[in-house]
Amino acid sequence: STDGTAEIAESLATNDSLITTFLITVHDVSATRNYGILHSKGELICFLDADDAYSADALEILEEGLRENSCDISVAQFDFSSGCRLKNIHKPFWTVCSGREGAINILYQKRLWHSGPWAKLYKRNLILSTEMFREGIRFEDLEISPRHFLAANRVAVTSCRLYFYRNHNLSFINSWADSRLDSLKVTESILNQAKASGDRELRTAAISRRFSANFNILLSLLKRGKYDDARRCWAVIRAYRWRALTDPKVRFKKKAGALLSCGGFGFCRLIARWLGK
Repeated sequence: STDGTAEIAESLATNDSLITTFLITVHDVSATRNYGILHSKGELICFLDADDAYSADALEILEEGLRENSCDISVAQFDFSSGCRLKNIHKPFWTVCSGREGAINILYQKRLWHSGPWAKLYKRNLILSTEMFREGIRFEDLEISPRHFLAANRVAVTSCRLYFYRNHNLSFINSWADSRLDSLKVTESILNQAKASGDRELRTAAISRRFSANFNILLSLLKRGKYDDARRCWAVIRAYRWRALTDPKVRFKKKAGALLSCGGFGFCRLIARWLGK
């Protein structure tokens, strides 16, 4: 950081024994998270990205959701904002389901179920029971999220927004980099793991997520004239678009993409230009 973050953190740690700071030289978000996990001492873990923030009562609410519902993970929502102003939440409503069901909902990109590790509270022993964040790739959150949920017995989710995702033009999600192609590798890996599990419903959800990733990246590649990579996406889209069209759990937006792809590669190229992807 170049804004005095380290000095502020060290000052807080001096006045509060619950705060411990570590100064390390790591240029990978996964390596940083893994370092924090291994050096943590509490029973619960949450994550906070560098440019984001939690609301004042977020951790208390997430802990209550975890404890009162006997869950391994509690999930809240996030607000795309440049500020940090949310209404106080007194008693949120929680929906509880199995970890497997939560993983399937994430892969289908169902409402309330996001793949970010933030805006969630985890039992530390659950995180340690799975492989750590995969280092050296982007979309590491999408890669690990199904694994975390599949390792959980019960998870709780609320519609309350407790996390501030500070949206700005320089953020990874709002800019193009070749590392965005990592989403294709990640969703392929998720599908391979789902196939190996023998869980048919999980595999179908993973197919849906892989189709979605390839279609989104296809439009970005076509806009930038990267046709070799685009054709590799196109092959996956053609292989799975019928499943996307016929799967009742696939969101309308994905079905629309599958339907548009029936117009052919050239038609998708025109759509990409029109959308300004």
